[in-house]
Amino acid sequence: MSAELLHQLTILRDRVAELETQLATSQKAESALRQSNAELEKAVEERTDRLQQSVTQLQQEILDRQLAEENLKKQERQIKSLLNNIPHIAWLKDPESRYIAVNEPFARACGRTPEDIVGKTDFELWPAELAAKYREDDFQVIVSGQQKVVEEVVVDTLGNNLWVETIKTPIYSEGKIIGTTGFGQDITVRKQREIALRQVNEELEAEIEKRTAALEQSESRLLTLLSSAPLILFAIDTQGRFTFSEGKGLEAIGLQPGEVVGQFVSELYPDIPDTIDSINRALAGEKVKGVITELADAVYESQLSPVRNATGEVIGMVGVSTEISDVYDELRLRKQVEQQLQQQAQFLQGIWDGVDYGIFVLDVLDGGADFRYVRFNPAMERITRLPIEFLLGKTISEALSLDMATLYCQHFAEAIRYRKTISFEERFYINSDETWWLLNVTPLRDRNLQIHQLVVTATNITNSKAAEIALQESESKYRSLVNTSQDMIWSVDLEGRYTFVNPAVKKIYGYEPEEMIGRQFTDFIPPQQIQKDFEAFTCVLGGEALLQYESIQIAKDGRLINLIFNAIALRGEAGNILGATGIASDISLRKLAEAALAESEAKFRRLVENANDLIYEHSIDSIFTYLSPKISDLIGYEISELLGKSFVPLIYPQDLPAVTAVLNCIIETGEKQAGLELRTQHKDGSWHWITCNISPVKDAKGNIISFMGIARDIRDRKLVEETLRHSESQLRQQALDLELALRQLQRTQSQLIQSEKMSSLGQLVAGVAHEINNPVNFIYGNLTYANDYTQNLLKLLQLYQTHYPEPVREIQEEIEASDIEFLLEDLPKILSSMKVGSERIQQIVTSLRTFSRMDEAEMKEVNIHEGIDSTLMILQHRIKAKSDRPAINIIKEYGKLPLVECSAGQLNQVFMNILSNALDALDERDAQRSINEMKQMPSSISIYTQVSNANYVEIRIIDNGPGIQKSVLERLFDPFFTTKAVGKGTGMGLSISYQIITERHGGTLECISTPGEGAEFKVMIPLRPS
Repeated sequence: MSAELLHQLTILRDRVAELETQLATSQKAESALRQSNAELEKAVEERTDRLQQSVTQLQQEILDRQLAEENLKKQERQIKSLLNNIPHIAWLKDPESRYIAVNEPFARACGRTPEDIVGKTDFELWPAELAAKYREDDFQVIVSGQQKVVEEVVVDTLGNNLWVETIKTPIYSEGKIIGTTGFGQDITVRKQREIALRQVNEELEAEIEKRTAALEQSESRLLTLLSSAPLILFAIDTQGRFTFSEGKGLEAIGLQPGEVVGQFVSELYPDIPDTIDSINRALAGEKVKGVITELADAVYESQLSPVRNATGEVIGMVGVSTEISDVYDELRLRKQVEQQLQQQAQFLQGIWDGVDYGIFVLDVLDGGADFRYVRFNPAMERITRLPIEFLLGKTISEALSLDMATLYCQHFAEAIRYRKTISFEERFYINSDETWWLLNVTPLRDRNLQIHQLVVTATNITNSKAAEIALQESESKYRSLVNTSQDMIWSVDLEGRYTFVNPAVKKIYGYEPEEMIGRQFTDFIPPQQIQKDFEAFTCVLGGEALLQYESIQIAKDGRLINLIFNAIALRGEAGNILGATGIASDISLRKLAEAALAESEAKFRRLVENANDLIYEHSIDSIFTYLSPKISDLIGYEISELLGKSFVPLIYPQDLPAVTAVLNCIIETGEKQAGLELRTQHKDGSWHWITCNISPVKDAKGNIISFMGIARDIRDRKLVEETLRHSESQLRQQALDLELALRQLQRTQSQLIQSEKMSSLGQLVAGVAHEINNPVNFIYGNLTYANDYTQNLLKLLQLYQTHYPEPVREIQEEIEASDIEFLLEDLPKILSSMKVGSERIQQIVTSLRTFSRMDEAEMKEVNIHEGIDSTLMILQHRIKAKSDRPAINIIKEYGKLPLVECSAGQLNQVFMNILSNALDALDERDAQRSINEMKQMPSSISIYTQVSNANYVEIRIIDNGPGIQKSVLERLFDPFFTTKAVGKGTGMGLSISYQIITERHGGTLECISTPGEGAEFKVMIPLRPS
């Protein structure tokens, strides 16, 4: 049967070929005419477009270059103005620490002029030790790519030292560091104050340590003295009378114990008023220590304490006196030290109150976990406008936001960790305004050398920070403009040697910038051009501006290039001429275009004069402004008879609206219109058919000023078309009938081939499944016994370990070499993994058998869900996660279905085709998405089943892919129609699926899809075939 169908198919194809040959012969004349017309139209259009494009391109190039020159000059002025208007020190260096630019404050600080500094390295300007330090700091900034704040000394030409706090920042261009920039602030006064303050602190600490040691020594001697010297113990009542007096010390003042009892102190010793005053204080309830009294050429120190009764009322006082004649001098010396300390404290307080930068003190809490504000100097409130009273006594965590507190605590903790003064810059918000501060943090140690406080100085650097950011942005814009300019930007010295060229030199000359630096500009000029160009260079050095100067140059490969130069003298800050600088634009293409334009114009004129078609031009108001000689052959008129007159009287009245509509369309769109067919009147009164292509002619501003067209006589073609129209109608109907028959044969053939393929595939799958199933069952069946045996051996081994914990040395070594603990743990896991793998293979074999259905009858009651699940199992390798995308979600919402009488193998084929197409669509969409996008909206396929209308089973397969275009949806089930690349699809899958559902099972298959919203395939088959 297949051979007979193939034979009929061959006969039909031969018949179609004959008809196609006849149709081709009848259209040959028309094809020849169209080809000739197209070639001429194309030639004229191409010439016109080239001319117009060349003019437009030249105009745009001139405008672009003028704009680039203006912008470059503006950027240069802005950079220089910005540098010189920055009140602080500012400089730019290249990676070799060579100064590129400096401002006036920096030059003044160095005792030099900017010209003396620019172009030189640190080693050429400063002492070797300082230059090495500067170079090391620059290198660290370039290597780390991070900003760095340093305090450094600048030495002027007279040897004077200037302290500068410099913020060094890397300069980036196209992601690479190309140098460093620095902004410095003169901190000489602050540094001098800090040095003076540090010296005072050091002297104070040394004096305190000295006095403390002396006091400790005196205290030791005093304790020794007290242990051996006699004491005077006495008591006095509230009236000031002695009530008790004892002790060996009485002998030193000529008294016996109890001798003074009953006497008033004020009467007995009227010449010690200070002591009497201290006694009265003790009687008033105060403990008084260190009372010094001189009696009988001896000095005594007394400790006085009030005596109270049970109710707390003072009823007298007791005292103990010790002779301290030999240590009194030391006590007086201690007072002197205390006075000195007080004077130094007053001096420090003067510094504290008088400096113009903020100082505050922090207590260190929990070893640096937090800090408490304990003191602020007056300047702190002036420069920060912060409520100091609000901050006092609070911790940083209480006073600041969480982010700011964490940030500042980290900085302060560094001073504790490194145990030395640190500096850092940080932002701080005051009333929602961002400010920048430079903070110096100095740790203070207690007697145990533990850091218990931090002294912080704060300087407002908001203005310098803003200037730094502005300079960086301006410098970046200027450098970006220079580096991205398509024109060559250059500078030469007084001898004509290139000192700078931008990267555009590579495109224009073919040289790298490094190859041109240092060479004479005359090295790149032909000998005959040198004298002229050198005279122009001399004029520039004389102060004249060189504008639009054209020169011929020699590229690296030896070819000659045309450049146009604009140049001015390069002057120093003092106005002296240092060389020349300017811009050079490559106009080689323009020169070629001008030559080509002249040649093209001549060729175009010859072409127009000798063309077989009429070429014409008319104004907006329909007046002929040009006619080629072909006009006389076309409609019989001479050129002079029509030039300057309207073409409207020559147009057939019924064709005039179409002509007007085409001209209006050209005016609205600005685009040419082709294929206008109309009738025009011959001089003899007859009407001739012509076809016209009309293009707009525009001025430099793009306004349409006239129309240009080509007209061709198509009378012969019209006759041929009329003849062909009748035969074409007959042939079209015959071809349609043959196409229908051919499609039917193709469909039948594809069904036979697919049926044979599926039959062979089913047999192969069943055989493979059977062959795999036998060894897998053998493995799976023995795994249980292997597991039991293993457990017995492991149990036996454990018993050995329990009863023989100390095996012989050889066994012990083997246990250590075999890592027996790991084997005991891992062996059961291996057996479990083998069991899981065997079960997985059994599932795959079952799915293959279910999918092939080779062991069931042609039409039989089957479980639809088993067919779907087996298909999903086979496609699992495409569903699971891959390295470039997550797994595709499969959502199954199965209804309760009865067994359905159907061809299970063919139905599984339908599921396979639909699911495979869904996976193809999802993969194609996911290939264009990132991992994050796929995680946010994962790909999924949903499968729904239910009984519909009591007698039908409904299966819906829905994906969330890109959807299907309407034009594709209309042909989705046509044979051989596919949207996939060649070799990836035959176009038969859905066509065969459609026939299986509709013809084999009497059901329906439809696709519902909207582009961008996924696709849904709906299958409806009866429960029982009719």
